[in-house]
Amino acid sequence: MRFAASLEIDLPDDIVERSPTIWDSCRSLLGANVNLATHRVRTRMEAATFLHQVRTTLDTLGIDNARFLVVDGVMVFEDSRSQPHDLPDLMVAFIDHALVASEGCRQLRLCVEHEEAGFNFEIEARFAMEHELDEPTALVSVLGRVLDFAPQAGESTDAYRRRIAAIVSDPKPLAGLQLQFATFVSRLEQALAERLPGASTKAVVRSLGTDGGSMGPPAPREEQRSTPVPPTRPAEAPRISARADADTFSPPRNFTLSLEQRIGAAVAGPPRFAVRLRKIEDLHQSLINELALSERESLDAVPTHVIRGLEALNRLIEEHNFAFPIERNLPLDSATDGFLLGGETWSPMKQVSIDDLRREAAACRKAPAAH
Repeated sequence: MRFAASLEIDLPDDIVERSPTIWDSCRSLLGANVNLATHRVRTRMEAATFLHQVRTTLDTLGIDNARFLVVDGVMVFEDSRSQPHDLPDLMVAFIDHALVASEGCRQLRLCVEHEEAGFNFEIEARFAMEHELDEPTALVSVLGRVLDFAPQAGESTDAYRRRIAAIVSDPKPLAGLQLQFATFVSRLEQALAERLPGASTKAVVRSLGTDGGSMGPPAPREEQRSTPVPPTRPAEAPRISARADADTFSPPRNFTLSLEQRIGAAVAGPPRFAVRLRKIEDLHQSLINELALSERESLDAVPTHVIRGLEALNRLIEEHNFAFPIERNLPLDSATDGFLLGGETWSPMKQVSIDDLRREAAACRKAPAAH
């Protein structure tokens, strides 16, 4: 049995402005009001300050078992031998890294473990000094595993099934477990809000059910990977037509997601794929409009903010192509080895090039104006 929570933290920030172009300078000299604002913001809190405040919060809650710390993509600390009480060692490693780093820290990823009230908690905090306007400054993900659901030493499979069946058949203990988990998350949220001045927080708690969705022993813990493991196919799988979901062969898929992705797939609110698709559509249309405007003003060079926006758009598309089949739990068609959506083969979105934007911008200029 697992419970999950996501805690979004917003800190005071400022809009990031782009560098003015030659055309911007000319318009400014003519008295025009040039808007240099971008869709990104930069928080006013340093990454080192955020890490220190999180460490103080963890001390308040009695959490001192560190797993790893990643700074700007560099693994600064990793507890490969599962040593307890090593959070001070993590802070020492961070200070050593900060002393030799040529630039200030911009991104942090911290993970700790803690056992309390029959739970094993895995807490991961991510912080970015600069991020998209609609993204939180920091995201704290909490995954709680019930220790009673773990196999005991020398326990047979049948004994494990009987023991777990007795637990899940009674709704009262499960309700109590959910209350315990929600209480822990509430304590964590309150402690972080007290340590982070000007912060606004939003927490969502969800139940993810039993590990693996069955009554068998949980699968062994896997290391996090940045890419999914391809779906496995049984030997000599029958080739069945994809006429409907009931006629579709869908073997178990061994996707491995990061803690943040697992929590994100379970939180309430609009589905992540829908929010991401809306971002892609809005950013795509914005880039077309910006490019069409610059070409109408006879600028030969593509504006820098359009190039950066195109890079961000393609990153979103790449993320969508990876996450969408997992978030929608798309079935796999054994005949084509592809995913199915509504009985049809699902195709990943194509990357967008600057030539694609030029063609669409030209089409917008030729289209008749709406009356």
